[in-house]
Amino acid sequence: MNTPQELDTLAAAAAAARKTAVEIKRRWRHGETPDATAALADHPELARFKSIVVDLAYEEFLLREKGGEPPNPASFAVRFSTYWASVRNMLDAHKLLQERPELLESAGGDWPEIGSTIQDCILLVELGRGAFGRAYLAKDPGIGDRLCVIKVSAGGSDEARLMGRMAHDHVTDVRWAHPFGNRTAVCMPFVGVSTLADVISAAFPGEGQSRVLTAQIILDAAEADDLAGQVAGTINPIVRPNEPFVVGACAVAARIADAVAYLHTKNIIHGDLKPSNVVVGPGGSPHLIDFNLSGQDAPPGTVRGTPAYMAPELLDALTKLPTSPIDPHKADLFALGVVLYELLTGHHPFQPNSGSAANVTTDTLAAAIRGGPPLFPNEIPPSVARVIASCLAVDPAARPANATAVQTVLDRFVSDSRAPRRRRRRAITGAALVAALLVVFIGAIGPVRPPQLDVPPAADRPPQTGDEFAARGLARLHDDLSGAEADFNKAFQLTNNPKYLGFVAYCRSRTGWNRDAIPIGKRAVDKGFRSAEVLNNLGYAQLEMDQLPEAIEVLTDALEVHRNMQAALFNRAFARFKQGSKQNPPVVDPKAVEDIEVALAAGPSSYELHLTAAQIFALGADEHRPELTDRAIEQLRQAVQTGLNPTVIQNNTLLQKRLAKYPGFQEVIAAPFVPSGDPPQLRLVEPSR
Repeated sequence: MNTPQELDTLAAAAAAARKTAVEIKRRWRHGETPDATAALADHPELARFKSIVVDLAYEEFLLREKGGEPPNPASFAVRFSTYWASVRNMLDAHKLLQERPELLESAGGDWPEIGSTIQDCILLVELGRGAFGRAYLAKDPGIGDRLCVIKVSAGGSDEARLMGRMAHDHVTDVRWAHPFGNRTAVCMPFVGVSTLADVISAAFPGEGQSRVLTAQIILDAAEADDLAGQVAGTINPIVRPNEPFVVGACAVAARIADAVAYLHTKNIIHGDLKPSNVVVGPGGSPHLIDFNLSGQDAPPGTVRGTPAYMAPELLDALTKLPTSPIDPHKADLFALGVVLYELLTGHHPFQPNSGSAANVTTDTLAAAIRGGPPLFPNEIPPSVARVIASCLAVDPAARPANATAVQTVLDRFVSDSRAPRRRRRRAITGAALVAALLVVFIGAIGPVRPPQLDVPPAADRPPQTGDEFAARGLARLHDDLSGAEADFNKAFQLTNNPKYLGFVAYCRSRTGWNRDAIPIGKRAVDKGFRSAEVLNNLGYAQLEMDQLPEAIEVLTDALEVHRNMQAALFNRAFARFKQGSKQNPPVVDPKAVEDIEVALAAGPSSYELHLTAAQIFALGADEHRPELTDRAIEQLRQAVQTGLNPTVIQNNTLLQKRLAKYPGFQEVIAAPFVPSGDPPQLRLVEPSR
């Protein structure tokens, strides 16, 4: 943070810039052709302040609209570089107010002026404005002239009541909220000016503009406004400037997921997660803001938020009464998935060509969501794509158990990507040594032919036959699941070979669409492709959709084909565990214990396997089998050692209820979190080739 003198200088610069902007707007209103981009080029000092850029852009749009030639909002907003998303949000709000002017009826009176006070806080600089509110950088004499943000908006606010007890690095604290005329003023610490929407704007510029592929763009966007230099306190950078953009973006995304997880542990729902409600401060540190929709006093069935980020069950509830209770935690997870997808791709997962969420009806959006999962670009790592796709599942039950599960995947990818090069070199050297030994060994025994696949390799030309499409699908299977699925579909259409349907079902489950995978897997089985892998994958999909008796039956069929198949044992144990958990009181099926013991012995291990084993043992532990308590704690210890975040264990109701009184359990949850690489996929099995 700068000295008080430097702050006064910056405030004076902002005031001078605002005065220049007012003069430019005055000339426009008196006949001069409005052109905000030209004005910013002539007065580069104006571009130092986000609010002034957005204000000039909005004024130009209004004047051109008044003159009978309103510009296209999408192409107009892109002219404003880093802040084009903020400009577009302003235009969307403008359109909303044109359609629903009654929304402004309660917001009367002038907005506070720079230099005025609210609750003794002196307003220094305007940070931003929207249709319903304005935000100001202010100085609070009561706490040593410390900087804060005063947000003035229409209506009341639950934020202070909800957030006053929060203590998280990425959840914005609320110091107080007081009435201010017909509006409410809320005081928060100053953590930055730019939002995640601005970061996305900078990282994914308009057509014809080159992309910056390193994470430096995140840092530049976070500090594009000169006022960002006034953020107080020690800055712990989240992003490293020279790492790939996808790594830096996932580092930011992990902290957002962590903040959502924290809110949910406090039984607080954000209710309006979107890029413009995430402030990104220096170092790329994100901060959740705007908790007005978190109010816990809303009538039952009330649906609020921004439609483009609403889960499909919320969109449905806008037009009809829900048929079953809506889980707001799962709805927040869906919104989180949309936000993370936008951060990594630059566009909405279900509106890639729409230009703006404001132009899409809720019915159209709900239909698009149910039309199938979004595609992920090749540069998005498979583990990250899978967890985001699971957040975007139509069925709330298919979404992750909590936001911590999302955070864990993101943190693991970032940690692996940032691993020291020395460690990577060692791994490469080890691989090279193994390869050299293989060469010597092969030279001693003569040439060895690799096993032949049933599917011949695809030619250099585009695939034409079913087998050629299948070959390309196999080549894509680990890097481009959507493309692989399309190829296997085409291969089945050309050959009617049910093996390819098995691969389609596998791809569906890999991307989280288990509801769709079930009928496809059944069709493959009905057509005669009854391999253990296809049966296991069908059972897995049924298990994920809570079709427990059906899953147990199909997984038993898989084990008849392959007696010691670890995946089928794991899945059947989990299905039997879930079935027992639903009884009142919950009980454990002894067969679940048998299955998980064999699955553990079969190897390999992963934290998911150990966590499931711990839950089964914990549920089965009683006066007749007290040894299962020790086994449950040991499995939790192994889960943490293989990469599970102890927070997941701490938030597990069953484990807390059954094991919290034991010292070994407390030692496990106190263990440091050491992310590992992506865990092996033990529950889904790639079909035989």
